[in-house]
Amino acid sequence: MAAAADTAKPRPKTSPKSIKFLFGGLAGMGATVFVQPLDLVKNRMQLSGQGSKAREYKTSFHAVASILRNEGIGGIYTGLSAGLLRQATYTTTRLGIYTVLFERLSKADGTPPNFLMKALIGMTAGATGAFVGTPAEVALIRMTADGRLPADQRRGYTNVFNALIRITREEGVTTLWRGCIPTMARAVVVNAAQLASYSQSKQALLDSGYFRDDILCHFCASMISGLVTTAASMPVDIVKTRIQNMRMIDGKPEYKNGLEFAPSDEELEAYRKGEEWNPQKAEERRRLKEQAALEMEEASHTQKRPASPNSNYRDKYSHLIGTSAAKDAAHTLQANQTYGCVPVANKRDTRSIEEAMNEIRAKKRLKKGEEEATGSGSSV
Repeated sequence: MAAAADTAKPRPKTSPKSIKFLFGGLAGMGATVFVQPLDLVKNRMQLSGQGSKAREYKTSFHAVASILRNEGIGGIYTGLSAGLLRQATYTTTRLGIYTVLFERLSKADGTPPNFLMKALIGMTAGATGAFVGTPAEVALIRMTADGRLPADQRRGYTNVFNALIRITREEGVTTLWRGCIPTMARAVVVNAAQLASYSQSKQALLDSGYFRDDILCHFCASMISGLVTTAASMPVDIVKTRIQNMRMIDGKPEYKNGLEFAPSDEELEAYRKGEEWNPQKAEERRRLKEQAALEMEEASHTQKRPASPNSNYRDKYSHLIGTSAAKDAAHTLQANQTYGCVPVANKRDTRSIEEAMNEIRAKKRLKKGEEEATGSGSSV
């Protein structure tokens, strides 16, 4: 009877997958309403200082103040329709693919996939969702960037659908997927960094003894994960933003691909310091550094130091390593002191200090052994 009762027990009801996807997309769209101003500031700052132009914004707060002053309160929500469409396409697709793959790769007894498999599922779902959401992403980048341009250079998209139609008509349908490679690469980096850093941060917080497995621990781990993810994805995000916003010059795009634009170490360092990036000045600095390095190398081949006085090296150490070896060592020392700037490859003695000392000790032991053998022979 008990078995029959257990068999008859109804299974818990679960929502259809379509409802889950719908709620996931709606949740992303709801979040966009709050974070759209931050997204606009991010895009503006990533485009600031492009090329040889001076940076328009020094900090995020300076950017917000400038936008409010020049474009009004509505300016910080420019591109909201594109942001909503991006979430509707990207988040829904990513969540749908992740859920399907997660259920397919789970075992029959309900055991979920391991951590590595979850990471691969997340990266696959993120890359696919990014590809689907690229048209909305292109529209978002252009709409948020419009306010920083002079009036005669603005594209003037009224909403996301107007942007998509005009881009297709004026630049071709393939332009809707411009920058899809860095967009997908960013999604892969974000998902991989997010999963790994969240798991590691949560474990570190629990191991510290100051946290329990509660909402505070999850919140702190999420904050740490967000910082790590942002830092990891920022270079790819800058490339993506500038490629998707670029114009055609004489029928040719400003950048052929992401690698052509990829910021140099000097440019990234300037951005981190909050300094203005000027390619012409950077090229001049690089040329001067190369010239100084060549001059130093040439000087190393020609420069000679004045001869140093006799250090009595041979007399000091002949009793340790023998007169012949001491004479050679004294000659080598004199040469090194006289030609101290000669490259190591051109010096006679290229041994390290440890190697030289080991050789001295070996010769000392050999000499001592010879003396003992001579002494024992004479005594016989």
